[in-house]
Amino acid sequence: MINLNISREMSIEKNKVQRPELHYGGDLIETDMQAADILLQTDPCNDICETLLKIAQKASERYSFVDHQTYPRPSHPMPEKRLAPEFTLFSVITSLRCTLEVEQKVTKELINITGGDVEVLNSLSIQEIETLLKPSGIAKSKSVWIANGLVKLRTEDDYNVDTLSSQPVDMVREKIMKLAGFGPKAADCFVLLGLDMPTFPVDTNVFKLIAKLYPEAVTGDSSVLPHFSSQKQVASVKKLIQDNIPPDVRLYQVLHTFLLLAEKYKVITL
Repeated sequence: MINLNISREMSIEKNKVQRPELHYGGDLIETDMQAADILLQTDPCNDICETLLKIAQKASERYSFVDHQTYPRPSHPMPEKRLAPEFTLFSVITSLRCTLEVEQKVTKELINITGGDVEVLNSLSIQEIETLLKPSGIAKSKSVWIANGLVKLRTEDDYNVDTLSSQPVDMVREKIMKLAGFGPKAADCFVLLGLDMPTFPVDTNVFKLIAKLYPEAVTGDSSVLPHFSSQKQVASVKKLIQDNIPPDVRLYQVLHTFLLLAEKYKVITL
């Protein structure tokens, strides 16, 4: 447990009373029914879109959208996790090479310590961050990545959240990938969830599902096996999805959740 000083504790108490309203990209999704409706109301504009929507709809019948939103963010369905993008950055880095259970434990502790106050988060030292991250692995590296990222968001005009949110999503994604610790998937998660901008993260489950459905589109060659370690193949999966699914923030958030769950829990047989 990190010992915070009195001023931080006072800030936490104040924040508990006056939590700011945060959300950026359209209406909030606060219920599973709203998430399911987004899938149902999306026009299946081509065969790939129709297939992916049907798979996601099948998963939505079995699993909760709300319960599977782990990263805190401005548009989180749960008010206690509806927090500033800085918290999203922290949790995205925490999740690297880390189990979901540990990531959630660290995130819960982070929110308890800071009271969801971004000023308290920004005041944590690298040593305090490292102590908090110890259960998640490679804590020394992660603490430096998080601290550096928070400084960028706080002090550099080019990384100001309002500035980022006003720029083209591809440009923003490239900027985030320049931050230490951020590869393509981590950058996409932060941009989609922390900044509410439409870019589609490709994790191992989404990759496996798309590779089963469209192997040649992923590998470019029927003799080549799909492999998540191939950056080129991961980029092909991302391109296939984004070329065929309308670039809508809420749709991407819902579709990503349910495609991930569909593959993880084998909702369909391919």
